This record gives sequence, structure tokens and C-alpha cells, in this order.
Amino acid sequence: MPAPEARLRTKLKYKLKVGGSYLIREKKPKRGPKIFRDLTRHGIPGLWVTTSRPEKVRKKYGLAKTAILYLTSERVRDEVRVPPTKLNKAIGTISSYFFGIPRRSVVFVDCFKELVMTNGFERAMDFLKKMAGSCSQNNSNLIVQIGPSKFTEKQLAAIEKAIARS
Repeated sequence: MPAPEARLRTKLKYKLKVGGSYLIREKKPKRGPKIFRDLTRHGIPGLWVTTSRPEKVRKKYGLAKTAILYLTSERVRDEVRVPPTKLNKAIGTISSYFFGIPRRSVVFVDCFKELVMTNGFERAMDFLKKMAGSCSQNNSNLIVQIGPSKFTEKQLAAIEKAIARS
């Protein structure tokens, strides 16, 4: 069962609209993980979707209770993993995460570029749209961190439009 990192009584530093999705364009990921950690430390359960090794993510960002969906083809013990080519399976895993939480949660994606490289832009966009819709329906937030130099202006506009629809 997913759990928040803490239940701080201080005010949230980053206030997100419940059910809203957000695109963060940064070369080096700083703001996305900060927003995610702020929410998970203020009682909101989180799910981090990544192609990075979960133990490195946990150590770097001080996450002990946060669920991590590791998108990898390799076999890994004690981690929830889905091959990055199986985007429908990843959507199913993310959706089942929401069924266990009757209240707001937050999903952070730090690997959209890798999903595009593995699946192509259209399939990765379909995944993003489905995730944004699922988060919106479940009164949860989606935060997607991308390096803007990795995408064309047309692709960036499409990504923003997909996220804004939720």
C-alpha cells in the first residue's frame, strides 16, 4: 500500500491544483523532484516512474516509503518493474496504484525522453495522455520532467497540450 513520506504540518511550498498535470522543462532535474518531495512529505502518497535504478532514486532524493515503478527489461528483485516497451502494462500498474488509494496522490515521471526513444513519439504521447487522464480522474497530480533541448518546438507544444487537457 503506497504511503506518504511524512505528514509535515508546515504549509506546502508548492500548491498544485488537485487533478492537475504539470510539465517541467529543465535541463537538469531540480524543480520536479522538489515539488514531488514536498507533496509526499505533506501527507500525499507518491509514485515515481523512472528508468533509473530505484535504489539510486531513493538515496538521492531521500525517499523511503514512496512507490517506484522501474521501467526496465532486466529482472530486479523487490522492485515493481515493467519493460519500457510495455506501456499498456505500465498504465495498468499505475491504475492499480490508484485503486489502493482512495484519496489524492502524485505521480512523477522523469523518463519521458527514454520512453520516446524506446517507443516512438506517438506511443509515448499516448502513454502520457492516458496517465494524465487517470491522474485527473483520481484527483491526483501528474508531474512530467523533461529536458527541452531533447524535443522539437512542435513536440514540446504537443506535450504541453496533452498535459493541459487533463
